[in-house]
Amino acid sequence: MKRISHTIARFFSVAFVLLFSLFSSSQSARANTVDDVITSVNVYNQKGEELTDGLSPWEKFQIDANFAFNYGKVQPGDTTTIGLPAEFALEGADFEVKDDDGNLVATAVVDASSKQLTLTYTDYVLTRSHIEGKVHLLARVDHTVARDKGSIPLKLIVGKKIVEYGKVDYKGLPGQATPYTFIKYGWNNADNIKSITYSLNINQQNQELDNVVISDTLGFNTGEIDLNSFQILKGSWVVDPADNSYRLSQQREDVTANYTINLAADKRSFTINMGHIGANEGFYVRYRVNFPTVPTDGTLFPNEAIMRADNIEEQKSSVAVRYQRANGYAHGDVYGVQVTKKDEAGKALAGAEFTLYDEDGVTIVQKATSDANGIASFSNLIKEHYLIKETKAPEGYQLSDEEIQVNAAQLKNYGSGIIYKDFTNRKALITASGIKTWNDDNDKDGKRPDKITVRLYANGTEVAHKEVGPNDKGEWKYEFTDLPATGEDGKDIVYSVTEDRVYGYTATVDGMNITNTPVPGVPQPPKPSSDNSSKSSSSSSSSSSSSSSTTSSSSSTTGSTVVIIESDDGTGGGNASNVGTKKVLPKAGENASWIMIAAGVALVGLVGFIVFRAKKK
Repeated sequence: MKRISHTIARFFSVAFVLLFSLFSSSQSARANTVDDVITSVNVYNQKGEELTDGLSPWEKFQIDANFAFNYGKVQPGDTTTIGLPAEFALEGADFEVKDDDGNLVATAVVDASSKQLTLTYTDYVLTRSHIEGKVHLLARVDHTVARDKGSIPLKLIVGKKIVEYGKVDYKGLPGQATPYTFIKYGWNNADNIKSITYSLNINQQNQELDNVVISDTLGFNTGEIDLNSFQILKGSWVVDPADNSYRLSQQREDVTANYTINLAADKRSFTINMGHIGANEGFYVRYRVNFPTVPTDGTLFPNEAIMRADNIEEQKSSVAVRYQRANGYAHGDVYGVQVTKKDEAGKALAGAEFTLYDEDGVTIVQKATSDANGIASFSNLIKEHYLIKETKAPEGYQLSDEEIQVNAAQLKNYGSGIIYKDFTNRKALITASGIKTWNDDNDKDGKRPDKITVRLYANGTEVAHKEVGPNDKGEWKYEFTDLPATGEDGKDIVYSVTEDRVYGYTATVDGMNITNTPVPGVPQPPKPSSDNSSKSSSSSSSSSSSSSSTTSSSSSTTGSTVVIIESDDGTGGGNASNVGTKKVLPKAGENASWIMIAAGVALVGLVGFIVFRAKKK
């Protein structure tokens, strides 16, 4: 059993390791190195001014690596590595790159040994359309590599790309340093950005010193001396050939416990009674000053120390540490699109719904509706391309089929600001249609014409007319298309139709439909001769008052108004009250030939009768 248990345990251990390795590999595979985001390099001296003078060993200078990229260029977890040439040393502590609102954009790891800084980007890169900023590096000439005076080429090694700056003048290593009885130094700390360090070098001139007392006072009140940070080393001073400066020999000892540090209550000053110092004894005193918050970059922190001894004059030394640290900041932008909805006359339209799609035209990103000023807005956009479509038209207007492309490159500053677009709507168009019905027993009397004329009115004003005849199926249908549904006042337009009078018929208009019924007793219309055809044509084109109406908001076949019109002479015009009440008489020049024949026959008969009576008498 134990053997089986051990086997199972080993199996799961191996499985766990494999799974972890696969997961780690997967994570690594997704992270890419981004080399082409560094756009330029600026170099300054310690004060942040243009670097014009040559650099001394240990003298720091500042490098600003400016970066910029658009949405999609960088993914979370991607890295950018910035390296320095061998002749330079990189200083400073790790830091975070944040935007103005404190959002973390990237983390920066400073590796002094490899002279590289590595940026690792966060999810922030997925929330902005354009990101730009800089990383602020602290560097110096590496005097272990570059020892002689001259100009050193400075460039940033960004992955496989090189960003050139130019050359930096270097003063080279000086001669042997001057020994001091008492001298003070100070510097920034790489391991704690809320602290600085001061040091005191004592007896580099190898003197006998009696009753030595050291006092030290901070020249500022924003920090406190850390009592626990004191270190007192004892040894002999030697010249370091690496930079010709004085350092304690390797045969040194920590004697901190042998001395009492008298720290003031405000923690801004202290004294140490060193007692007797032998001729070959050197001392190195070091301590830290802590700050409640990270100091402002470039702030000076002065400090003065005094050494008193019975057998020498009072020694004073002061130093001002300029607070500097590697850091960075970034600024991310988003942009917006403002759509203005208008009609063809330039009038602002409210109530139009727009949809913002991803570049694919399918994925919905946002929706917006135009306000009383015709404005619909989309905000917090981050991608380079979008598509806008109108998905609901304002009441009384046609839905626009226009598609507007959005490109962040249209902005004056890429990714920041507002892109303005206009959408124009035409008024909604409708179709008014109707059916012509002949209530004449399939043209039993042969009166039906080949075609008729229907006239369309908008709010009582004629706007169109057309001739109507039978289609291939024998149906008399008509329609008027592309009609505006509303007027300039936004109200529905009332449409109505009339029919030019048709000989021998009365007309009934119901909605947009017209029904013609023959008038009893009216003979077939004569065939027009060449000399009266123009009169006949003129007569047939005269407008009837038979009409009905419909509004744009109703169907083309709706309506309940029925108006029957008949003419005074029984041919289809006139007033409805005259239907069937007048004797049907032909109109002059149209149907009088049969009357003339009858009159002639009667006249001949009358003459014959008179002659017959005369002969009989």
